[in-house]
Amino acid sequence: MALYVAICLLGVLTAVAERADAGHVSVFTLVWGTTVGLALAHWFAFRLSARLVAGGAGTVRSGIYAATIVVVAIAIVKNILSGH
Repeated sequence: MALYVAICLLGVLTAVAERADAGHVSVFTLVWGTTVGLALAHWFAFRLSARLVAGGAGTVRSGIYAATIVVVAIAIVKNILSGH
C-alpha cells in the first residue's frame, strides 16, 4: 500500500507542478487529501466486497481493516512529510 500511495502522490504532485506556475499550491493539503481519499476509497471497496461475499452482513474484520488503512495512511504521510 505504501508504494501505491507514493505513486499516487507523485502523480498528483506532478500534475499540479505543471499548473503551479500561476500561483501558490498547498502541498500539505494535496498530500493529506490524496492520502485520506485513497484510504476512504479502499475502505469503501473493502466494505462493499465484504458485504457482497458475506451476503450483506458486515464483519468485525472490515472495521479492523478500515482502521488499519487509516493508520497506515497517516504513517505514510508523516514519513513523507518528515523526509524519511
